[in-house]
Amino acid sequence: RRRVEEALRGTEDNLREAQRLAHLGSWEWNLATGDRLWSDELYRILGIDRQNGDNQQDIFTGAVHKDDRQTVTEALDHALAGETPAGIDHRIVRHDGTERFVHSQFEIVVDEHARPNRMLATLHDITDRKHLEERLVHQAFHDPLTGLPNRALFSNRLEHALARSRRQAHRQAVLFLDLDHFKLINDT
Repeated sequence: RRRVEEALRGTEDNLREAQRLAHLGSWEWNLATGDRLWSDELYRILGIDRQNGDNQQDIFTGAVHKDDRQTVTEALDHALAGETPAGIDHRIVRHDGTERFVHSQFEIVVDEHARPNRMLATLHDITDRKHLEERLVHQAFHDPLTGLPNRALFSNRLEHALARSRRQAHRQAVLFLDLDHFKLINDT
């Protein structure tokens, strides 16, 4: 029995460490009792102390960025209604005011009578990935030396403007300026 308990503790420690390394928190919600069980990493992602986590649902909902709350609530409602698992990228605001990007995944577990009895969820901190994506988009559409918009951004914006003008029956114009000896200015 002692070996089994030690093995279980070891497995729990490994899971806790894996979640920390992956920046992946998890929680379970017993729909019958209302009890919620949060992983240590979930507390860390939300930037709260485990001792301050009495009303976990209010803490989670309060941490969701105000502009994303309705979307997250709708995803939770879809999951609760059993309409397939729900996954959503959104922002959270930690108690210290820092904003983080996360991916939430919600799934309902049903009992032997196909009635929902638990919700399992994960919260993955994807802030670093989002910042990298933003930098890559900026690099794709801006000159690396000057930081000015490049031809790819111009083409992208022109394409959107033309599509909008077709939908709204408006006209667009493009002004092209050719500067004599611009290569000399550009080279200096």
